[in-house]
Amino acid sequence: MGLVTREHAPEDRRSLLVGLTPQGAATWAAVIDDQREAEATLLAPLAEKELGHLAALLRVVALAVEEDGPPLMPHVD
Repeated sequence: MGLVTREHAPEDRRSLLVGLTPQGAATWAAVIDDQREAEATLLAPLAEKELGHLAALLRVVALAVEEDGPPLMPHVD
């Protein structure tokens, strides 16, 4: 569909570097605001403290999944 690029990593040709094409970036930009709005609507009933608990629980799940695969989210120290 022309949304992503793939090229071999220079340091390890077995790995692929994946990036967005200009069309891919435009497609992402066109939907991200709708995604943010949907997420805000979904989480609106939660208080700030509850949002913190949810974030902590989701981090536990993501880190458990990462044990068997690539990182899903940035690590915050």
